[in-house]
Amino acid sequence: MKIICVGRNYAAHVEELKNEKSESPILFLKPDTTILQKNQPFFIPPFSDDIHYEVEVLVKIEKLGKHIQSQFAHKYYSQIGLGIDFTARSVQNELKKKDADDILVVCGGVIPAQDYNFLYDAGVAAIFGPGTAIPDAATTTINKASEQLMRMHNYRKTRTNN
Repeated sequence: MKIICVGRNYAAHVEELKNEKSESPILFLKPDTTILQKNQPFFIPPFSDDIHYEVEVLVKIEKLGKHIQSQFAHKYYSQIGLGIDFTARSVQNELKKKDADDILVVCGGVIPAQDYNFLYDAGVAAIFGPGTAIPDAATTTINKASEQLMRMHNYRKTRTNN
C-alpha cells in the first residue's frame, strides 16, 4: 500500500505553520503503519507531546496510471472518505530547522527484498543489493543527487522570486 499525501494546499494552514508558499501542492508519502488497524486506539507517541490533527480527504486508488485526463479520473479510484491526520509537530519543526528536505538517502548491503517498498515509502532514493556493480550504483546515485539538486535549486529560485 502506498499513502500519497498532498500538503500546502490550504493557504490558511500554510500561514499557520509559517511554511513557504509554493505554486503547487507538495506530494509526500507516509508509511502504511500510520493507519490504525482494526479500530485500535491512537496513542500519543512518547517522543512528542505536541500532536496536531486535521481532517483529510481520502481517496482509494485501485488502478495504475500516469498522466490521466480529468474526464477519466473516476475510473482509477473506488472510494472517497475522511480521515484524521495526526502530526508530531515538534518533530516536524525540528526537521524544518535542519532543512531535512535536502537529504538524499541511499541504502546498500544485505537488505531483504521485502523491505524495499518500506524503505522507498520512507523516502529512500535508491537501494543497492548484493552484487550491484559499483559503476551502476555510482551512476544511479549521481543521477538521484542531480535530480535532488535541481529540485532544491528550482524550489529556492521560486522562494526568492516571491
